[in-house]
Amino acid sequence: MSDRHELVVWDFDGTLADTRSAIIDAATHALTTAGHPAPRPEQVTALVGLPIAELYRSLAGDPGDETIAWLVGAHRSHFLANAAALTTLFPGVSDLLGDVAAGGARNAVATSRTRRTLLPLMDHLGITGHFAALRTDDTVSNPKPAPDMVVELCAELGVPTNRTTVVGDTAFDVGMGNRAGSTTCGVTWGNHGRVELEAAGADHVVDTMDELRSLLGAAVT
Repeated sequence: MSDRHELVVWDFDGTLADTRSAIIDAATHALTTAGHPAPRPEQVTALVGLPIAELYRSLAGDPGDETIAWLVGAHRSHFLANAAALTTLFPGVSDLLGDVAAGGARNAVATSRTRRTLLPLMDHLGITGHFAALRTDDTVSNPKPAPDMVVELCAELGVPTNRTTVVGDTAFDVGMGNRAGSTTCGVTWGNHGRVELEAAGADHVVDTMDELRSLLGAAVT
């Protein structure tokens, strides 16, 4: 990246934290309790990054708003009770967040998770203090891949969207960043692979934390 950026907006699931097992576990619990077949893991991970109601409209065949609301509630309750034991930071994340801040830029989170499920996990993982601001699915009118989260974070922190880098593991993150006019970087250790990230129009795609560190080292002040 030729310009030095002032803000890095991070996705959470699949980018900072490995929540895949926790999400699959919660989805399996909700669906089977409601009498649906257990989903295949790849069915769930393909939809991570969308609002959870959209995930269940796809997995359950859009059974109606009342059933979707029940599935979402069952998922969130199970996730809250079990996610901490099933979630870890990806190696090197905490150090990289600290280095971004030490370099003069700020970190923020933009996630399709709700604050109720995000904040306990951030505290459990010890990363809460790294972030200047956050946006969650329940705090914006238009969720990913709409640009609202990035636009609102930039407005709150006084940083132009074109001096912001969005880092995420899904096409929905890339779409959000592109629509906001930010630089986008896809990471391949999460839920979508290189093909999906490049097809979504990511400016950069990285396979390792070292590659991401090098990329952000050229982008932050």
